Amino acid sequence: IHRGIAPQTVFINEKLQTRLIAFAISAARTYGSEINYEVFSGYAAPEQYNMLERQGSWTDVYGLSALLYKALTGLTPVQATERLINDTLAAPKIINRDIPSNISDAIVSGMTLNPEERIKNVDDLALSLSGSHLTARSGRKGARRARSDALEKQKKIEKKERKRRFKRLAVISSVTVILVTFTAAVIVAAIHPELFERWTSPPPAPTTDASETETRTAAPSPPTEKTDKPPEEIELYAVRDFVGERYLEGAFEEGFRISGVRLLTFKIEREYNDDTERGRIFYQSEPPGSEVPLGTEITLKVSKGPASVKLPPYDGLTVEAYKSLLEKRGITNIKIEDAQSDTVQEGFVAGCNFDEGDEVRTDDEPDEVIIYAARPPAPQSERRRS
Repeated sequence: IHRGIAPQTVFINEKLQTRLIAFAISAARTYGSEINYEVFSGYAAPEQYNMLERQGSWTDVYGLSALLYKALTGLTPVQATERLINDTLAAPKIINRDIPSNISDAIVSGMTLNPEERIKNVDDLALSLSGSHLTARSGRKGARRARSDALEKQKKIEKKERKRRFKRLAVISSVTVILVTFTAAVIVAAIHPELFERWTSPPPAPTTDASETETRTAAPSPPTEKTDKPPEEIELYAVRDFVGERYLEGAFEEGFRISGVRLLTFKIEREYNDDTERGRIFYQSEPPGSEVPLGTEITLKVSKGPASVKLPPYDGLTVEAYKSLLEKRGITNIKIEDAQSDTVQEGFVAGCNFDEGDEVRTDDEPDEVIIYAARPPAPQSERRRS
């Protein structure tokens, strides 16, 4: 299982041959895994965002279908996590009318959110794309009937998906109402304890004694005690330990918003750090365990990775694969030059302007790394002429 089929891992060489790279890191294609994960937005299946979900050939079917979607429409598919909340993915044929119906239907089936209802393997996807499941039936009526069956099946899948989303939203709404009610009660109890006591105290027992009623009516009401508590005493939030966590733009902040109320706000500063891998938090302005008012801004420092890294080995790697490896290590100032070689196969790395293991700067003034791409030497006749 590759789990990373995306434009970043598919290459077409000069002979128009398609090549898929990065098989060795398929274990890192799951969101939140302990190793440094890499999930391609728009091409990763929904089960890759949940470590408890099973993954299989159907996971690659989703990625391949998403890649075909991009190739045929020019649009990057909506990220799977967003589709689970509100599925706005349009069928390819709606965007490009020149796409045959069976190909559009196959891509939609290959990108079904529920793995149980998705095309299971690449062979079945190929049959759907080629229309073989239609031509197997006799005549035009059979093809029309098969297409009608496919549409009916897709409608049932969409109906089930709508029910699942509705149930999920109902649960979220119920939890939200409970949280809002509880929060409102806590705030009222803090600001106006006399009101909270009046709501929660049982009503006075009825009495038939006229004198008691008269006395109780005539007695003046006790003066209401005014509560002037400072805002920071109304609602406090205990800060947790953020150091070591991975920072995800947008998703991180969203986890601290409930029913439109921000529990905390964050100021993000990115710095180079030799001891913390790229994307992880290594500093927070408020210490763990401290209690702060709701909405307090906390400064988090996120690592940009080390300011320099050691140049990895390149033996046996193509230029594209080595360039991708360098970029993953944080080396982005890369230049490719041709170099004649008798020993290295064409298209592979023949050398580099740094030695393996050399420290290469990756900070704001990065070193330029030159990759020498192997090219066959010129014929001897040309050498003599030169």
